[in-house]
Amino acid sequence: MKRIIIVDIPEPAAQKLALDKGDVDIAWDLLPEQVDLYRGLPGFTVVEGPGWGIEYLAVNAGKPPFDNELVREAIRWAVDYDAIIYGIQKGAAIYGQTIIPAGMFGHLPETPFHKDLEKAKALLAQAGYAEGFEVEILSSTHPRRVAIATQVQADLAQIGIKVNITQMVSAQFYEMYRAQKHQMLVAGWGVDYADPDSLAKPFAHCCTTGPEAPVRQLAWRNMYADCETTQLVEEAARELDPEKRRAMYEEIQRRLLHKGPYVILYYPLNQVVTRAVVQGLKLNPMLSFTEFWPVAKTG
Repeated sequence: MKRIIIVDIPEPAAQKLALDKGDVDIAWDLLPEQVDLYRGLPGFTVVEGPGWGIEYLAVNAGKPPFDNELVREAIRWAVDYDAIIYGIQKGAAIYGQTIIPAGMFGHLPETPFHKDLEKAKALLAQAGYAEGFEVEILSSTHPRRVAIATQVQADLAQIGIKVNITQMVSAQFYEMYRAQKHQMLVAGWGVDYADPDSLAKPFAHCCTTGPEAPVRQLAWRNMYADCETTQLVEEAARELDPEKRRAMYEEIQRRLLHKGPYVILYYPLNQVVTRAVVQGLKLNPMLSFTEFWPVAKTG
């Protein structure tokens, strides 16, 4: 092909309409229930594969009540992961609760959390919040993120936490996030390069919550500073022995699993729908690095 045109169509419904009409040949960001409509439908092809992304909740560990590790752990036990994966995502997700996605070197396949309201309530009471509290959760306007925020709102209500959802456009959302002005939010993260360092750095590398730290680091945005873990992240990046390096990343993940400011919800399954005239499209786990050189358009 001599030319590829990329069109920004933010709304999944508008993407679907453009695909159906033949205005576009590939739709990159349909909702899972929309993708399912094309399975076996003549004239269309569903292309999918595991992705190296992360969908997560984050809390501001520098502000009450989330400065208390017990409160953060209670949230992890209150979330209905199955409702999000099989209800909202319609199964278009890979189950996981650690910061390095499945299929990448160093992934820790530990998934200790499931919905256990009694355990969550006990942790809240131990933290001094037996009566619960009120909190704001931020979400972009993307339908998937809003649906996740709504599910979390319902889950936390069952342990006495009143959640108010605030939707905002992405530019405003990330401005708040980078300024550490949130209490709780739902967001996603992709992989910039095929190495666990690309996850460990943003999620775990932070020694200060002051303004001198890089705003790209998610740990800093969530006011989570752990100098010992930060040192381990730096050592892991330099380690040449593969097995020693693997063990370091597993240890980093174990620390964040229970101590960090995150609730890892799942790893998205990359899904793309094409018109049947598109041939040879394969999805890279890092979706932004998809190669088009083997792709052809027939007819």
